[in-house]
Amino acid sequence: MLLKLSGKFLLFTALVLAGTQSYAQYADIPIYHADVQTQPGEPLPYTFFKHDSGYMHRNLVSSLRDMLVVNPNVSSLFHNHRTMQVQNNVALPRVFQPLINFSYRFMKANSRRDAEAANGVKHDHLSFQFVRASFCFGNDPFMVLAKIKRESAFNRTLVSSGQAVGFTQMTGPGIKEVQHQMSGNADLAMPGVKEYFRRAVACFTGNPAYHNFSGKTDDLKKAIRADWKLDIIYGQILLKVYTAYTIAATNKTRSLEDLNAAYAGSFIMYNGDMTEVNGRCTGVKGPMKIEYSCDIMQNFEQISNQWQFQVRTSRVNMT
Repeated sequence: MLLKLSGKFLLFTALVLAGTQSYAQYADIPIYHADVQTQPGEPLPYTFFKHDSGYMHRNLVSSLRDMLVVNPNVSSLFHNHRTMQVQNNVALPRVFQPLINFSYRFMKANSRRDAEAANGVKHDHLSFQFVRASFCFGNDPFMVLAKIKRESAFNRTLVSSGQAVGFTQMTGPGIKEVQHQMSGNADLAMPGVKEYFRRAVACFTGNPAYHNFSGKTDDLKKAIRADWKLDIIYGQILLKVYTAYTIAATNKTRSLEDLNAAYAGSFIMYNGDMTEVNGRCTGVKGPMKIEYSCDIMQNFEQISNQWQFQVRTSRVNMT
């Protein structure tokens, strides 16, 4: 079954574009942010989609613990093996290999020519690590690939004009958000968040204390540029926080439509650019962050449909 998400995503985009700057359609349950508290039905301040840090909600941890995977076959694969998330430096079983091979082919076809040499890591190894990290952190691997295609075309050595770094082009505010979530400070993160991500880091690297997430932003950018595993970890944590927060803050279910909307919302939060642009993806004039989200979601739809076609025609075993 091919995923047909374009209409749903365009509807989501239209709702965002049509809303007021308060984005009131998102405020259906109480929000607990480091800078704001609201009651059900009360419009969210503009800060909900700003590049703030310290996103908090009473249901955040339960959303974090979920496998937030949209593609149905990959979701089944991840859920069927989720007990392996408790392993340190998890060794994925052979049933993951078709997904890894598919991810490798997508990387190879969509990376900059200089990416593999610049990264100093072969695409086949990175594709394995992207799938493994996505499994450990509970993110959709196709959303991860779609985002990286947009941000860096798989060349992690690129540095933007705004000094964003790495596969997912981590910004200063993004790094600050990861630091706050990993701080253990009750004023900045909900209880249990740090412990959850330490477990995910251990699943990926074998060491829950692989990185202490402290230091100045510029120093952390240097650390991310120097260590491809750390680069992946920061990107996985930030994506999971934003997506889980969007689910918790908007009372979304785990339906296909709601998960897609949650990821679209997380990409809007990640970008945060209010500059008006003529959107090639959305087809209308609106904030850059909406165009950015739309582009990534279209990338995801392409990847996911290609995978679904492969599963259907090759009878890939996803158990």
